[in-house]
Amino acid sequence: MIEGVTFVLRNSANQFLLQLRDGNTTRHPHKWCFFGGSIELGESQAQALKREVFEELAYEMLNPRLLAKIVLTDKEKGEVVYNIFADNYDETQKLVLGEG
Repeated sequence: MIEGVTFVLRNSANQFLLQLRDGNTTRHPHKWCFFGGSIELGESQAQALKREVFEELAYEMLNPRLLAKIVLTDKEKGEVVYNIFADNYDETQKLVLGEG
């Protein structure tokens, strides 16, 4: 099983933050996506979420809520679990793109 976290940020104008993936990635190059990544061995969902958000945006989510857990079956990878979290964007924090 592969498990990951995805995060959704919404600002006060009800807009959602997406990333345009670059061409150097094997998964979904040149596609618009939400931010996120895999849960590493020994990590909890909360730890993975905090790490991924900081790695990708240098941002600290203040009140993340679990929106959905989606379980898919991939022919090559087997079961893939997506844990999707959301938070309102704290506009006092500056976003700095780190990965993607």
